[in-house]
Parts: sequence; C-alpha cells; structure tokens
Amino acid sequence: MKTVRNLFVFLAIISFFLGIRSFWRDYSHRKASVASKATVLTVVIKPIRSGLASIVYSIAYMRDDVTDIMDVRTTDDYTYKDPLPSMEELRAATFYVHYVPKDKKGDSAFPDRILVNSSAEFDLPYSHGWFIRIVIFLVIAYLIRPFPNHRHS
Repeated sequence: MKTVRNLFVFLAIISFFLGIRSFWRDYSHRKASVASKATVLTVVIKPIRSGLASIVYSIAYMRDDVTDIMDVRTTDDYTYKDPLPSMEELRAATFYVHYVPKDKKGDSAFPDRILVNSSAEFDLPYSHGWFIRIVIFLVIAYLIRPFPNHRHS
C-alpha cells in the first residue's frame, strides 16, 4: 500500500514539473504571438448527416505583411427549431489568427503554431491540465494511505 501511495506522490511531482514546463512554453508562445483579424472569403456548408453539418470558411489575413489564405473547419448541429445561421451571418463571422512573426520565432517553443478563434485575446485551453492531474494524484495518494488498526478490547 505504501509503495502505491509513493508511486502516486511521485506521479504528482512529475506532473508538477511537466505542468510548469507546459505552462511556460504556452506563456512564451502567447507573448511572442500576434493576432491578425481575418476576412471571410467564402463559406461552404457540407452536410455530414441529419442534424450535423461541416462549415468550411476560407479566410484571408495578413501574416508578416503578406496576405495569407487558409481554411477553417467547424462542425455545427442544427434542428428545425434551431437552424444553421444564414449565409450572410456565416460570412459576417469574425476570426482572429494568432501566429508568431518571423522576427520572434526564436522566442516561442511553437514557432509554426497557428491558432484561430473568434477573439483577439489568446486563450490557453490546456494550461491547467497538468495541475489538475497533480491534485488527482495527491487525492488518490491520500485516499490509499494506511489506516491505523483499531482494536477493541
């Protein structure tokens, strides 16, 4: 029992260091990246099955003073009560492309990573994952601690 508990404490310590590394890499990438507002060029709706559609946006944005074009794919569900947005609404969608400029490529652990979202703010969706693992490992280690023997005489 003590060996298993020590294993989970060890896993928590490893998760701590991996979490620090992951958080620092994401932080440095966020500091090096810039956001460029994109313009929607075309929108194509491809039905996947009843009630589900793939929407492919072709967007143009400025990257290092050169216009770049890329496709952004999303999946959306719809019903008769909640239909897909109209083509005009889809074309009016706002996208921001987050990329690392050429002069800052050395400042980021992910110099070629491109993130697309609907906000000029850079979001880190996985920044706390390792720290959640630490808590889970420590709770498991606590729960499997040896209980004292209570003898009733």
